[in-house]
Amino acid sequence: MNTQTAPIVDRLENGQDAQRRLVSRLEVVSPAIAASRLFEGISGTGPEPAAAFRRQARSHLGRVLEAIGPATVGRSRISVEEAEAIPEFAFAAPPRPSLWPLAWMAGLATLLLFAALRLARRAV
Repeated sequence: MNTQTAPIVDRLENGQDAQRRLVSRLEVVSPAIAASRLFEGISGTGPEPAAAFRRQARSHLGRVLEAIGPATVGRSRISVEEAEAIPEFAFAAPPRPSLWPLAWMAGLATLLLFAALRLARRAV
């Protein structure tokens, strides 16, 4: 990564991490956030996997640039052996989240259902 852009990227990622922590705390009180994070977690499309992908891709790009940098500056070609020595990008996905938000929502829905049934019986 370019040394001039590294501080900007770091600030951006730190801000996004803070937002993810806040949303993580709010999912306990918001069924909508809990459901969204649950489905994102199941599908692997949430903000955490996306951030992990960006970090790993930047790291890999740095390794590639280190490998081809001298040839680029010297305006020469790299050999087949040098090209084959450059590692391929392989994304290591973070672990999937637990299913506790689903259990939380099911428990809350059950509790609300029983409360509604009790109120309905009193009204009759």
